Amino acid sequence: MNRQTLVLSGLWQQRHILLAVAITIAAPMLLFSQDAILAVGAEYSTLNISVSQSIGCIGEGEIRGRNAILTSGVQQAFDEDSSATGVTSNHIGQCRALVYPNPATEYVEVRSEEGGLREYGVIVYSHLGVALLDVRTEERIWLANVASGLYFLRIQHDCCTTWSVLTVIK
Repeated sequence: MNRQTLVLSGLWQQRHILLAVAITIAAPMLLFSQDAILAVGAEYSTLNISVSQSIGCIGEGEIRGRNAILTSGVQQAFDEDSSATGVTSNHIGQCRALVYPNPATEYVEVRSEEGGLREYGVIVYSHLGVALLDVRTEERIWLANVASGLYFLRIQHDCCTTWSVLTVIK
């Protein structure tokens, strides 16, 4: 028997019931969700309807009189254009500063993108948000007591603040 599945995944939420249906030759099922479930979004095209996001605990139950099956589990939307796994820009706001060398081993310098030295206030944060260094400098920031890893630099000049990511390799 050919078990081709015509996917018709849909979203139906009424009285906290989430219905996602994949039509196949199998036992019918119904998913029940918690009161606090967030289930939003859908992609529609002819017969294909897909749930783009559903988060929460899900249980199973029967649908009578239907030839359908439910896939149980938790789904979450994925955006291919998301920068959640990386840094797309080292600058926030109008203030621009160059941080080099990056990756750094012994020291790092902060300079104006327009060129020339400026006095900057620099705070070096760990990945946990702990401030490791707080310096005011026109020169090098020495990294002798900083271990290898990723760090966040908060750079302030006048009324301008920007952030940069620094990689330290020892």
